[in-house]
Amino acid sequence: MKKLLAVLSVVLFANQASADDYKQKPTKEINLTGTGYYGRLLLAGDFNNDGQQEMLYLKMSDTYMRYHWGNPAKRKDVSYHKEGIKKAKEDPDQWSAKFIAHKMTSSGKRGASWRVSFNGQDTSAPVGCIQPSQLVPAKLNNDSYTDFVIVCHGYDADPWPGEHSVVAVSDGPNNYNVTKFTRGVGFYHDGDVADFNNDGNIDILIVDQGKTKKAEVYLNDGIGNFSKSNKYFSNFTKYPGAYGTEIIDVNNDGLFDVGMFGHENNESWKPHRTMIHINNGSNKFSKRNSLIVPAVKDWGTVLDMFVEGDNLFVLRSSSKPRYRGNMVQHVDIRTMKTVSTIKNSDMDWYSRIFRKSDGKYGSLTNTTNSLDFRLVDGKITMVK
Repeated sequence: MKKLLAVLSVVLFANQASADDYKQKPTKEINLTGTGYYGRLLLAGDFNNDGQQEMLYLKMSDTYMRYHWGNPAKRKDVSYHKEGIKKAKEDPDQWSAKFIAHKMTSSGKRGASWRVSFNGQDTSAPVGCIQPSQLVPAKLNNDSYTDFVIVCHGYDADPWPGEHSVVAVSDGPNNYNVTKFTRGVGFYHDGDVADFNNDGNIDILIVDQGKTKKAEVYLNDGIGNFSKSNKYFSNFTKYPGAYGTEIIDVNNDGLFDVGMFGHENNESWKPHRTMIHINNGSNKFSKRNSLIVPAVKDWGTVLDMFVEGDNLFVLRSSSKPRYRGNMVQHVDIRTMKTVSTIKNSDMDWYSRIFRKSDGKYGSLTNTTNSLDFRLVDGKITMVK
């Protein structure tokens, strides 16, 4: 659920309120025509500082896609999927997702191959997880190149075994070392980055929808090694149904806050109210110190949040049935009341709002841009 693409040069400062600079920076649209790419697992930017834009995509393996999605009659057959999980463990390289890398043209299209290595291999190298769910750019070590957080949830069927999430940390230009950073296996569906312990290094926040249902913070030592910390969220607090998290500064106090969302109350078998945890001043968060976002009937699948001044934009998809089109809910942060909504029930849904060029907000792919909007006189208006 959640988290899309960006055409950008990413610069994340440890002391900034929101580390989501890659969403905030104005960027032009990515043209996916003819690529078969899916926006949530795509990023673009000048990752190697050569003055040209590169495009990085995570492609799930053909073996996994054929076995899991190619036989609809087996979709709810637990024994069938247990056998698939077993096969994946026996041959992880064949079942793992792969890196696909290209240069990007000035018109936003996929260009020539980007010659980049992951653990000494070319871009056909395995990611290290079966089903990645999010690709987040960040500065994870002390060089000048962009690194990547790859949030993974594993084989996507009952009994949902989960897997480790990984980081790709730069080792000079066009070279990355890929390692797992999670302490345990989890059904990690989304994540974001910020400096939780104020040491100048970017840390990682993920939410496990597997066994624990908890928010997990992994602290960075500055060279891309991570250790789990329980200081920032209560170890007793669980977030069932919170498939998404977003680091934003909702109250403009210079401190980052944390959105938690997914499937809202009465919309799912794992309901979760859409909320934003307010920073207590020490980067600690709790449900007790939170703003509640008003629910929207039949649009209870919450995908993303974006803040512009006193305006909160909440990206939603339908909940009955799920993932039928998109809606943008405009909330006044001062009152936490809905100002207005715009929707398109027939479009292909997307999962992240970005600041686009020309004063627009919306999806950054040409295939899902039919709900792009502007803020005009305090209200959101669809771009014609």
